[in-house]
Amino acid sequence: MPLALPASAPGADAEPLVIAPRFCGPPGTGNGGYVAGRLVARAGVRGPVEVTLLRPAPLEAALAVRAAEPGAWTLEDATGARIAEARPHAAALCEAPPALPDLAEVSALRAADESHPFPHCFVCGPARAAGDGLRILPLPVPGTRVAAALWTPAADLAGPGGFVEPAFVWAALDCPGYFGAILGGPRVPLLLGRMTAAITGPVRAGARLRALGWGLAREGRRHISATALVDESDAVVARSRQVWIAPRPEPA
Repeated sequence: MPLALPASAPGADAEPLVIAPRFCGPPGTGNGGYVAGRLVARAGVRGPVEVTLLRPAPLEAALAVRAAEPGAWTLEDATGARIAEARPHAAALCEAPPALPDLAEVSALRAADESHPFPHCFVCGPARAAGDGLRILPLPVPGTRVAAALWTPAADLAGPGGFVEPAFVWAALDCPGYFGAILGGPRVPLLLGRMTAAITGPVRAGARLRALGWGLAREGRRHISATALVDESDAVVARSRQVWIAPRPEPA
């Protein structure tokens, strides 16, 4: 059962939330999954949680987490403009991957020489050095409708007990959904608009995980996809459902 957002979350309306430049997505803004995960963690809630991203989160800016209407939290900038909203999600995230490639299959994937819309993204940017970015670089798995990548979380992403901090789990769930959404097509820019996620098992630093993404539907400019993190025993330890938005075409 989903947990309700608490009436008073630790740290809410107190210390500002700041997105460091390391955790960027598109240039000058925070990675959407990481921002969502930081908001959820600050609100002190466990999933499934739905986060709607209303505008890109600026880097190195003091952002406020505030209680909104009952059962909801917002992330706001210094002007009071809402950047994101979080609320508990009533239904379980039940989508299962259409295929579950094993570790050997994912390890064998080799990238083609393709452009990347945001090469410095904290999660999937190929221009990020190992140990700096997560370097989750999903590729299509032959014979399936899944994009996949290996991810071994580094020790600096973990808190007490060696468990990966929730914001980094949300980040790792983010970008595979983009690659699942555009599977079989060009790498056109899309922006994460909504992410509903839950951490369903232990995510430990040093574990060999498979990050999977697959498309669910397309509705005009909206691309709907799902993602999962799968451990070595084939258990799904985190999952999400996402809505990605294609930018409006430039006027002729």
